[in-house]
Amino acid sequence: MRLLPLILAAALAAGCGLTVTNEPPTYEELDKPERAAVDIVYTEIKALDARVRQRTQVIFKRQYTLSPLVDKARIIVNFEGLLFSFNFGDGRLRVAAWENLTDAQRQVAGAWFGAKGAAAETTYKTFVYRFMALAQGMKQYMYNLGSADNVYQHKYIFSMEFDSTRATHAYLAMVGRKHMWPQIAAACAPILANKAHQKAYSHMFTAKESAAKPMRFPQAKTYLQDNWRTLADPADPSGYMYFFCQATMIGQKEARHFDTELKKIYEELDW
Repeated sequence: MRLLPLILAAALAAGCGLTVTNEPPTYEELDKPERAAVDIVYTEIKALDARVRQRTQVIFKRQYTLSPLVDKARIIVNFEGLLFSFNFGDGRLRVAAWENLTDAQRQVAGAWFGAKGAAAETTYKTFVYRFMALAQGMKQYMYNLGSADNVYQHKYIFSMEFDSTRATHAYLAMVGRKHMWPQIAAACAPILANKAHQKAYSHMFTAKESAAKPMRFPQAKTYLQDNWRTLADPADPSGYMYFFCQATMIGQKEARHFDTELKKIYEELDW
């Protein structure tokens, strides 16, 4: 599955309005809300990187890092009208700043979290700038074990979300931030309760699907893979958010010690 070029092309296509530039604005050139978004994401990534360095040195007798993401210049927030946050493995973490969303997209995001106005903004910034950013940081750990192309060859997108969110929960527990677990669960609850999404996708997350052999959640993995462009459309990625929250909540239930999660990811991507 050489999917990295396909995924980049689909999600970054000009038709979606999200373009790649070799010279994004510097941190100093961003406006105040954009700099604030970068500051929060950078703080989270920097702390996660320090813990990954520390634990991999203990586990593997060598350090793995989240480089090159531990750099404010690598956190891209200066796109407007796109509800989008992802780490493709191209050395940049893209995070949609709340202030750059359209009014309609803020309503969509608010509906995700069952909130309006200031409450929607607060929940969005916690969930996207902190939790989702950490999960995208864990993807960088995967990419740095070998290469982004190899990760996409070996893993389904849903598997990447599942492993990265599970490891993020384990990290939060290790660093004394397990109090965020209920916040994340509360943010995902309205998304998972959406009747249209339940009707379309809930059959992919039954106990039978979870226990399927040789691959867990086979329908969810293949469906997200085959319908990525539609589900993750940055104009409105509500479908993708359902799959992300399913991965998140399953990951929360199954999270183990952070060291165990780091080792599991390493062993699955054993080069």
